[in-house]
Amino acid sequence: MKKAYKAPFWSLIILIMAVTALFAYLFFQSGGIEGAYWSQIFLTWLIIVAVLTGEALFYWFNRWRITRRSWATVHISLLYLGLLVVPVVYVATIFYLRYNENSTAYYELAIQLAKIQGYVILVSLVAAHLFFIATIIRTLLTRKQQPSHAADSPNILDDFDR
Repeated sequence: MKKAYKAPFWSLIILIMAVTALFAYLFFQSGGIEGAYWSQIFLTWLIIVAVLTGEALFYWFNRWRITRRSWATVHISLLYLGLLVVPVVYVATIFYLRYNENSTAYYELAIQLAKIQGYVILVSLVAAHLFFIATIIRTLLTRKQQPSHAADSPNILDDFDR
């Protein structure tokens, strides 16, 4: 019998916690954000967590039926790239540039890095969700496998895995 594929579910739970920690770190590092800007950041975080929770629930309820595990792995990997790796690298690069470049060069580089970060995040999230949609379609088209019974089989040893 095929084993349940739980790795995407637990990977998404870990990603939800990591994204929450990253948002909290950035909020407290900035000394608190006031007004409308904070509500935009909070809404973005809320949407990200809601979407990731929905994806995790899909993977949990369909853990027995996922046939293309590599698609789920690519989906999760691209989510980690777009939601965790790129923002952390961006923040680290900005901190490095702040102390090692003059103010004019820092400003220009920060704008260019923000554009690059935005494009990389956008491309990785779109590609991740294309793989997720493909996984959904493939999983929902796969019938649930019924366990075979020894009485239906002419050979009694057919039910044992090798």
